[in-house]
Amino acid sequence: MKYQRVPSLLESSQISREVARSPGDTRDGIVVDASDGQWVPTYRSLIERNLSLTLQQAIQPSVVRIDTLDLAEMRLNAYKIGAAIGAGQFGKVYKALDPDGTVVALKRVSKFRPKYSMNQVMRQIAYWGHFGVATDSMDVDSVTTEINVDRCRWEVYLMQQISAAAKQSRNMHIARFLQCLDAPTSGDLWMVSEWCDLGELQWKRQSRDEMLGQWKRVIGNEATVAKFSEKVVADLSKGLQFLSDMGCVHRDIKPSNILVDSRHRVLKISDFGCSVFLPSKLPFQYSKNDESRRKVQMAAVNDCFEKELNKIIGTPAFVPPELCRFTAGNEVGSEPAMLVKDGFQLDIWSFGVTLYCILQNELPFSGNNEFDTYHLINSKSLLSKANGNWLNDMVINSMLDKNPDTRMTIKEVGKVVKANAKEPASMKGSSGPKNSFRKFWRKLSKSKSKEDVMDVEPPKQDDFRISRITTNTSLSSSLNGSDVPINITDFIDSLTNEKTKAEEHPSQDTEEPIYKSTSNTSAKSSENTPSLNIPTPIKNMIKIKASPEKTASTTTQDANSTQPKKMGHMRPSKNIMNFKNYMDKDAKSVDTIDQIKDYLRYDGDFT
Repeated sequence: MKYQRVPSLLESSQISREVARSPGDTRDGIVVDASDGQWVPTYRSLIERNLSLTLQQAIQPSVVRIDTLDLAEMRLNAYKIGAAIGAGQFGKVYKALDPDGTVVALKRVSKFRPKYSMNQVMRQIAYWGHFGVATDSMDVDSVTTEINVDRCRWEVYLMQQISAAAKQSRNMHIARFLQCLDAPTSGDLWMVSEWCDLGELQWKRQSRDEMLGQWKRVIGNEATVAKFSEKVVADLSKGLQFLSDMGCVHRDIKPSNILVDSRHRVLKISDFGCSVFLPSKLPFQYSKNDESRRKVQMAAVNDCFEKELNKIIGTPAFVPPELCRFTAGNEVGSEPAMLVKDGFQLDIWSFGVTLYCILQNELPFSGNNEFDTYHLINSKSLLSKANGNWLNDMVINSMLDKNPDTRMTIKEVGKVVKANAKEPASMKGSSGPKNSFRKFWRKLSKSKSKEDVMDVEPPKQDDFRISRITTNTSLSSSLNGSDVPINITDFIDSLTNEKTKAEEHPSQDTEEPIYKSTSNTSAKSSENTPSLNIPTPIKNMIKIKASPEKTASTTTQDANSTQPKKMGHMRPSKNIMNFKNYMDKDAKSVDTIDQIKDYLRYDGDFT
């Protein structure tokens, strides 16, 4: 028969139905053998043979028919398509707005890509032929679309199961899948997932100690590479532990498959195209009446799963040594040894490589080609990179252990993280005047449109039919990054200490504003500083930097001073916004809140 329609996730394909109905030993439970005995089952073929119709039925609540697709008008059903934000092997990813105005990510997947070699196409045709499927009239494109749509069916099923469980358990470290849009007449299908505003995890930088703007958006401007690395290992270990509990082996952990969300300040694992479930987590129906047959079925499934784990999947630089140890077989011509027994150890290795990239600003193993890279993975030692830092040494000595049997497990990683990692100061919950003022500041600035202060260069538009979502939509308010906590200690001091000083010295001129500087240096500075009403870019006024260390002269002066030290007054750090300098010191009455509101509402040219 000739298939005119393009395969779709809205319905099971004709080929899947024919394979499911083909003759076989179906007397009890899962089918593991073909009628002619020539079919050698694999993990994927066992799923297609026994579960294709089951999976198709399971994904139906998540698949929506495409009714409207107008790229000129940037519309996909009720979604408004925005900028293209990335591209991968299987398609592009776009920013979009859903009907409720929520920002989402749209992954456009072509049913005609990737292309396969002629050997792969012929092998697939031969496989279908074992089940009586008429393939004489099928061309390369029709075979390719069947393979690709079947791959997408598996990915949608897996993401649907994981996302539902993550939502129920409130796990924040898995990128949530929302739905899939498809049609029998469409050459593409669209996968909708939650939006992470900072995109893929970045790690390449000019120097090892440099902090990227993306990182600062997550843990604050005062953070270091070590602190950000601790944040990464804390978040991803929770995500991988969740996947382990779900029985899911990701098999492609790397920075580009980790998304960063500044709104919740978390890192999330994404892209499950290479992932597999443990056989025990799949709805295989084993024999209930014949114990010997049940054992044969389970042995066949487990054997296929083990062979699947031993395939080289993923990016070469992140592949563990047990997958690329080509000389580990028995004799020449014999089948290679199955070195991978625990699939979760594959993810630990890739996790370790990812952390190494962040810590060292380089790939641990990178050759001139794939085979050179594989050789380095098996032979190169990283012990010279140990430096005493708990996380760096854990990565080198334990996570990148070339022996999977002695390599750390995800549970062990979690225990070490809990024992060693400390929450970054910018992430700690606090109460008191600083936290109260932070709430006041956010409430005060609601009336002004916030600027996106992200230092990361946004990806350029690469499709002339898809333009960016303009900032006059509701998108602009949901993607801002200006709600980073602001440390303005000096302003708090002026509200407390200065008022106390005025009360303690009633003989002083009470007409003088309580925000007047208390030091000669600050007074001189305030004479040359414009008042709050003069436009100055707020992003240049508010900077969070570490308090400068005391100089030798300052130390000497403090040591020789006979004046008693005042307790409880925090010295203002340099470059922290000093609101006192922006008050009109000649004014008889100071309405501070109104001045700040006027400043925040200023719409003029800051130049």
